[in-house]
Amino acid sequence: EIRQKLADRFEILSDMTTAALDNDIKALIVSGPAGLGKSFTVEEKLNTVDDARKIVIRGMVNKTGLYKTLYQYRHPGCVVVFDDADRIFFDDDSLNMLKAVCDTMKERRLSYLSEFKLVDEESAEVIPKQFVFEGTIVFITNYDFDDMIGRGHKIAPHLEALVSRSHYIDLAMKT
Repeated sequence: EIRQKLADRFEILSDMTTAALDNDIKALIVSGPAGLGKSFTVEEKLNTVDDARKIVIRGMVNKTGLYKTLYQYRHPGCVVVFDDADRIFFDDDSLNMLKAVCDTMKERRLSYLSEFKLVDEESAEVIPKQFVFEGTIVFITNYDFDDMIGRGHKIAPHLEALVSRSHYIDLAMKT
């Protein structure tokens, strides 16, 4: 029964990843313990996407780096994957940007209003202070959002907002 339950969940993960890569869904959160194969399953599907239309972020990303990355991958068909880049969940500005790009509204407009200009290092283009994001976001994390929300963790309101704006798959076997 456990094997079948896991197989069913991973089949759903595979289908939902395909839907995200096809731009049929705007945001996907994949949660579960380490070593289950979350990243493997998502990356297997991600290999079908042109390299210019995808980025996988592992490790640290600050808010200016996040804004620049979201701008670069803002077009329909582009996908930004955060794989174990969980520090992003603990920065209020980054969380607010993520909530904006995961929003369920027809137009997902993102703003970064600061006193300095952000410049794309590759093209030397000045990044506008606002833009419409039409890409897809995928989060792969070991954090149990349901548990953190249920316990009233300090970032629970942000996580709750992300979950309400995304497709959320919890791969954990809790019993």
